[in-house]
Amino acid sequence: MHNAFFYSFLYFLSNIKEVFKLPLKKIATFSILLIICLIGILRQFPRSLPFFRFDIQNAVNVQAYNGPLNWLEKNVENPSVIWANDSLSNYVPILTRHYVLFSGLGQLHLVPSKEVEERYLTAHFFDNLKIDDIKKDFGSFAGAGYSENAVKDNNLKAKICRFLRLNYFGKNCPKYLDAISLRGEEYFDDLFLWYTYEIKPNIIQQLKKFQVAYLIRDKKEDINFKIEFVGAKIVYQDERFLIYKIIY
Repeated sequence: MHNAFFYSFLYFLSNIKEVFKLPLKKIATFSILLIICLIGILRQFPRSLPFFRFDIQNAVNVQAYNGPLNWLEKNVENPSVIWANDSLSNYVPILTRHYVLFSGLGQLHLVPSKEVEERYLTAHFFDNLKIDDIKKDFGSFAGAGYSENAVKDNNLKAKICRFLRLNYFGKNCPKYLDAISLRGEEYFDDLFLWYTYEIKPNIIQQLKKFQVAYLIRDKKEDINFKIEFVGAKIVYQDERFLIYKIIY
């Protein structure tokens, strides 16, 4: 819609004299189409605002990532799987040739939902997740489909159903729900049980499964970090970061 409006508006400006020579019906039709496109753009405009907000402090903070990521790029020749916290993991594929165990951006790729869930739970081994933590992170591993779009779809149906009073005709109008209620408590209970009784006790097998080769620890952020569960040696260290090569 944005492109349609843009090209139509350019055509209008570059051929303004010819446009006004058209029959009144065509001018009216053209104007209506422009107005419809403009309304669509204005409705979506608030959603685009976050892309234009620049967090200066965050931009300063992430400069520290250059040290460990630059070392990986220069010293690890073969593309490898890196295990790091959520913030670092977003930059590994951008600034190096390497992959990550989990990133919230991975939901945009053609990966089975079950695998994304498993990667999320494995990557948060150190965080001792509770059910509330998993619920809070729902959007990072479920994507906008389950955490946003399905909710909007359900609540729109509920709104239309109530507006048209369809319940008087025997229609059961859906309830207004948030993302957690729509997905259901059983879903989050199952994820927590999976994390607690299968993933955490078998973390080495999980890391082997996803071919994790290196682990980055951010001493400022990764406060629950303990690596005694697996053989590892430090291959890089600075004031804030350590990189471990995992030895199976």
